[in-house]
Amino acid sequence: MTKDRDEYLVLISNITGIAGDDILGKSRLRKVVEARHLLMWALHSLCGYTSTMVGVLTRRDHATVTYANGIVSHERYFPREDLQRYKELIRKHHQYRKEAEK
Repeated sequence: MTKDRDEYLVLISNITGIAGDDILGKSRLRKVVEARHLLMWALHSLCGYTSTMVGVLTRRDHATVTYANGIVSHERYFPREDLQRYKELIRKHHQYRKEAEK
């Protein structure tokens, strides 16, 4: 479980340039919050964790995870082209990971 979180945390840290500690931390800087939202979206939408479990993994509550998932899924607030690029990179990684498990 934390293995998945750590894997996606490193991936999102690499593609956004935001440190993993900052993503899991309490910073409310816009770029950090966007990276945090991407992590929550990936764990919930791609890995299939419940909102409650993602909240535990990211030290947030399930309502925050649900909100973050909506932001990323409906592409609100992010610069649209950046978000689409980030989501595509994360999806490719997820697909590669699933194929490697076979």
